[in-house]
Order: sequence, then C-alpha cells, then structure tokens
Amino acid sequence: LHFSNCVNALLDICDGHALSFLSRNLTPASQHLLKSFHTNYNKFYRFTGKV
Repeated sequence: LHFSNCVNALLDICDGHALSFLSRNLTPASQHLLKSFHTNYNKFYRFTGKV
C-alpha cells in the first residue's frame, strides 16, 4: 500500500515524455509493472475533477 502510494506520487509528477522514456528503457517485466501501476493510477488515484 505504501509503495503504491509512492509510485502514484511519482506518476503524478511525470509527463507523457517521461513515461514513454521509462517504458522504452525498462526491462519487459518492469514495463509490465509500470503499465499496471499507470492503469491503476489513471483509474483510482488521478484527479479528474468529477465529484
């Protein structure tokens, strides 16, 4: 839980260029983890302005 909160905070400050750079330079297993964290970030953590 704490690790995912830290990853979400890091994803919060990353832009699209940083995410694409990470995805290109990580190993395939790490790419899968990054994609999974990014999907969960977009689904549950990211502020969308909806109440």
